[in-house]
Amino acid sequence: METQGQSGGSYETEAMRERASATLERASSTAHQTVDRLASRAQQAKERLVESSEQWMSQGQHYIEQTREMVRANPLAAVGIAVAAGILLSKLTSRR
Repeated sequence: METQGQSGGSYETEAMRERASATLERASSTAHQTVDRLASRAQQAKERLVESSEQWMSQGQHYIEQTREMVRANPLAAVGIAVAAGILLSKLTSRR
């Protein structure tokens, strides 16, 4: 009878091992799928960020060029605006 108890226990142990192995395999597969999805979303976010950054840089360069053209066309007005801005900043930051 002891032999049957031992072999019965062996079958139960093997069945538990197989269930645990299947559970681990499912968990591993789910984890890999989640990591793959996150990596894909991170790549998409990176691409959008790079595209947005390029647009901002282009727009900034455009504004700089417009400012240069305006200063070249109206140098006295540019100097006057710069002086007025300096005086305004000076008054705003002075601690009288």
